[in-house]
Amino acid sequence: MAGRACALAGDRDLASEYYEEFLLRIHGCPIPELVDKVRQTLPMDLNNVESTYEYIGGRNSFGSILHRVNNNIVFYTKIQINFENYSKELFFYKNRKKLLTNRFNSPDLIGEITIDDMNYLTISFLKGTPAGLDNVADVVRAAVSIASAGDVWRMSVHNKDCTLKVRSRSLTSIIRFFSCIDQKSVNDSLVDDLRICLEKTTHAVEGRQVLDRLAAIVQGKMAYKLLDVSRHFSVVHGDFFPCNISIDESSGEVNVIDWASLMLGLKSIDIATYLCRLKFNFSDIKKHALSGFPEFFESPVDRVFFVYTVIAMNICLLRTSDAHYQYNSRIVNDVLLPAIDYFEQEFSLIAS
Repeated sequence: MAGRACALAGDRDLASEYYEEFLLRIHGCPIPELVDKVRQTLPMDLNNVESTYEYIGGRNSFGSILHRVNNNIVFYTKIQINFENYSKELFFYKNRKKLLTNRFNSPDLIGEITIDDMNYLTISFLKGTPAGLDNVADVVRAAVSIASAGDVWRMSVHNKDCTLKVRSRSLTSIIRFFSCIDQKSVNDSLVDDLRICLEKTTHAVEGRQVLDRLAAIVQGKMAYKLLDVSRHFSVVHGDFFPCNISIDESSGEVNVIDWASLMLGLKSIDIATYLCRLKFNFSDIKKHALSGFPEFFESPVDRVFFVYTVIAMNICLLRTSDAHYQYNSRIVNDVLLPAIDYFEQEFSLIAS
């Protein structure tokens, strides 16, 4: 749609105009009237609350209704058209207190309503500052906490079948593969797609050498057969990027938002997503994950597939322009080569 195209292009104002027009067509009423309908679902006195529709960014957002007291946002209403994502997020907010430990903060559910097949989910606003390098251990600990929440999640969260396709520089496309990486066909498709990603990069030769070594184990020795879904998979956030993580200004605790991608997957996928997005060298990835949380990575199978994820994500991050030659060199030399060495060493321990 036009609004999403403008959002992708970074034109917030034009995206907002298109989204407002879209909501007007769907609901057949002006935006202020829609805002009032949502306000009526909120279980509180709203006399001192000012509510306005605004588009504040995001490629898959239809905008939000922001609710302010004295010009400060206290909660906001997410507008969603994807019922599956809405259901996952609603499930999380309704059950989070009995499912999670107090390792991090997440929003409280304020209210929810579906109007004309559009979903309106109102949650508390968590004020925070971007997580920095000093907070990496705390953020990884939050990801470990999510993956360790228990079997209740498994009974309630189901993955929807989706098309698996690696898109250049899209870690989200890699995440989807690792929701079903225990299947032969998924591993075959991932390796094939990564080969295509490598074709036009400045380091295609070096990348193919790494991928060949990876494929020799993943496909040749059928490493995926080592995976036991009951042990090596868990419910994961599924969108564990820095934009969804902040640090509470008063307590210093980790805030984690946007639970619409909740899914079953390799239990370390959130950790890999976060550390790879920070563009860490493999030595730092080992320090913050494998060495930092040895109990979580006690199984060599968990270590092997975590590194498999790191390799796939970093191949995906390689770029095609000569202007990114040094960037690609760093990924190859400081991430891919030491990662594939570690991958082979750990797999040899399992095989022996």
